[in-house]
Amino acid sequence: MARGGVYVEGESIGTFAGFGPVSDPAFVMVVRIDKPANNAFGAATAAPLFGEIADFLLEYLGIPPERSPL
Repeated sequence: MARGGVYVEGESIGTFAGFGPVSDPAFVMVVRIDKPANNAFGAATAAPLFGEIADFLLEYLGIPPERSPL
């Protein structure tokens, strides 16, 4: 994390961006966690939260699960 143009040691921002579903996107989301307590990496902090919110949105919107095209 930067303050006044200088990085502050020990402070970070965990971020993760994505959309869903892949074949016909219904939402796009960016998750940002300032000063994550457990880990400085977005994949370990923001990505799991993205997954939980995406699961909720897919169920709420009534979008059935789909297989990845890969």
